[in-house]
Amino acid sequence: MSGRRPDLLAVVLAVLGILVIPLAVGFAPGGWASLGVPCWIALGVIHLTYVYVARGVAVLNRKDDGGRRMWTLAAWAGVSLVAGDLVEICECAYFPPSRFTIIGGNVQAAMTVIAMALLLVGMLRYPSGRTEKGERSRLRLDMATVMGSATTCGLLLLQLPQGETGWRWAIDLTTALLIQPGIFLVALFALVKLFLGNRPPFTRPAAIVTGLAGAVQAVTQAAPAAFYLKPHGGTWVMAGNIVASTLLTVGFRIQWVRNRSHPSGAVRRPRRAYSSLPYAAMAVTWAASVGSMAADGLSWRSWSVITGSMVTTALVIARQVAAFRHIEELLRERDLLAARLTEQAYHDSLTGLANRALFMNRLTELLATGPVTVFLIDLDDFKPVNDSLGHATGDQLLVEVASRLRRCVRAEDTVARLGGDEFAVLAADPTGLLDALTAALNDTVRLGDAEVRLRASVGQATSRPDADDADSVLHSADMAMYAVKNAARSYSR
Repeated sequence: MSGRRPDLLAVVLAVLGILVIPLAVGFAPGGWASLGVPCWIALGVIHLTYVYVARGVAVLNRKDDGGRRMWTLAAWAGVSLVAGDLVEICECAYFPPSRFTIIGGNVQAAMTVIAMALLLVGMLRYPSGRTEKGERSRLRLDMATVMGSATTCGLLLLQLPQGETGWRWAIDLTTALLIQPGIFLVALFALVKLFLGNRPPFTRPAAIVTGLAGAVQAVTQAAPAAFYLKPHGGTWVMAGNIVASTLLTVGFRIQWVRNRSHPSGAVRRPRRAYSSLPYAAMAVTWAASVGSMAADGLSWRSWSVITGSMVTTALVIARQVAAFRHIEELLRERDLLAARLTEQAYHDSLTGLANRALFMNRLTELLATGPVTVFLIDLDDFKPVNDSLGHATGDQLLVEVASRLRRCVRAEDTVARLGGDEFAVLAADPTGLLDALTAALNDTVRLGDAEVRLRASVGQATSRPDADDADSVLHSADMAMYAVKNAARSYSR
């Protein structure tokens, strides 16, 4: 499957399809009537090559489930096209030449519809690389906008069935809607997915060639019925079909070459913040509406294009609303993250108290407004608790101390854990607070199955007006706390 022969064959077919068949227009003595069988044989050969190439790409994507499934369905679509070609070869050989000799009969039309359906199913099921639900929804809206615009513009080229009425007319119209824009929409879908998704199914060269194939096919199928029946008009239509199918096969061949150089599957690319493609599509549909009304007035075609323009605009509006909601969610997440980071930066993770940084900031702020009092607290004999009962019990004791300190102070006071078993209280009015802290921190505490004796030394320092800064006040409280601790040790001796 990875040899060089299929690639060379695709190149040869491209040369034949693009150069030899159009040149035959000037040499076919009977116009399209004498080229019916050769052209359908050429299409059959091209579609067989298309099947072979698509199957080869599917094999190369065996490690990528989405890619393998899409290319396998593309190969089966080619099988359906080959079946339609064989039917037309038989019809051209056994029936008189007619318009259906060029565009194909009912069986060939059905095979083409099946092929288009298989291609679209494969592409729709191909993963876009977007993992979040909201992101996938926004991508689908963008793709629906572009595809809706393309379908709307395609209505300008649609040729209504002539000479039929009733159910026959409805069937012919449905067939025209499915076949005429079929390859064009498939190719456009590939381009849209390439430019909007971050996991494109095609490389850029392959998508461009495939899109060109769709453009040629759309122009060919849009030719009016009178052009088909001209001596050389039908030959050009056949040539257009061959060129479009050849370009499609060559586009797949380019993808085959790419997959041989990257056997691991699709290459992801960085996500884009936004795409201007849906807005361009909306602008195109409104321009088509204005042009249609200027040319035909309020005809059925104009109303169809206007309706398509309104649908496309509604999709763009829905996409904008989805984007605004996404932005709102991102802003909410940003605020929550900022609050969480602020909490972590200025609070102790174990007790939830203010940490040293926040304590010093508030101390500095209060010193600018007047005298403040700092209480520095150090737990006595905390290390033996950790050593004998474990650090988990020690942490429980620290949490209990934090809870008791909170109950002793007022709402406007600041309680902080400066580190280890050292705490601090910042108060503008210290009246009675020293006695409350001393009483709260001299007790027996039950922690699980253990009873722990809680003792603490509390030092107090009040700032002097225009004489102390935050560090000096804290240092004074620290010296006072050690004086209390030393006095307690002397007393216990």
